[in-house]
Amino acid sequence: MMTGWSPATKAVAAVGSSLDDGGGTVTMLESPRGPAASPRDRERIRILLQHIDDEREAIARYDALHADIDDEAVRYLVGIIADDEQRHHDFLREMLHHEQACVSLRTHAPQVPWRTRPRNASDLRTAVSTLRRVEKRDLRELRSLKRRLLRERDHSLLPLLCDLMVHDTKKHLRILRELDRISR
Repeated sequence: MMTGWSPATKAVAAVGSSLDDGGGTVTMLESPRGPAASPRDRERIRILLQHIDDEREAIARYDALHADIDDEAVRYLVGIIADDEQRHHDFLREMLHHEQACVSLRTHAPQVPWRTRPRNASDLRTAVSTLRRVEKRDLRELRSLKRRLLRERDHSLLPLLCDLMVHDTKKHLRILRELDRISR
């Protein structure tokens, strides 16, 4: 009996068992057609499962807070965080499914797709180049707007939202750099 272990640790220890990761039951670490998981594979899967559990708990807490708050501005901000947490949860599930597919040689959907070189790499490079210019312009404009809104930070959410968009734009630029790398 594995008392005191987290659900994620128990799941990893039980090779061949199943676990509900929040998106349906998934087969764990081994397949009759595939190899058993290495210790490194098990550790990555354990970490992903633990993080999925943690994200699920965070989502429930944010949802409860969102439902209990009567202040519109607070509810708005909590909703932004809850949406991000849900997206993180989805990413983690897809990452877990990717790891499981590597170990079991079976598809676990949805999962992070394998990286390949696109057939239309030249077209992708051109589109990415254009989008990077657009995002860099957006970043400059958002930073300028943020400076103009700073005086309002004590009574408005606009400076915060502008700051969040700056962070998102940086994230977009990071993704576009990876797309450029994929197209080469």
